Amino acid sequence: MTRELRLTVRLSPNAINRIKLRAEELGISSAEYLRAVVENDLRRGGDADTLARMNTEITLVSGMMLREWLTYALGKDRAKSLEDWANGRASGVIQEALRERSVDP
Repeated sequence: MTRELRLTVRLSPNAINRIKLRAEELGISSAEYLRAVVENDLRRGGDADTLARMNTEITLVSGMMLREWLTYALGKDRAKSLEDWANGRASGVIQEALRERSVDP
């Protein structure tokens, strides 16, 4: 069973006016307009998800470029050693972040 959730938000007077105008243009209430905006954002994944995907792609490309440069500069074995060390460090940071998120408040 779905429970209704009522939220109270604070917005600047300019934002409130824009919301009222857009809702009026669409012939709906401000609350209906805000609900549609939130639901649409959740369906699309929101800008944060898009930015996270972009950040991941940039990080992967940078990592591949760095691996090639290190291999050229230091040799394959030394570059692999540094890559393994970095992966271990990153894994530790990620595991700690996941542990912190999984703790119930």
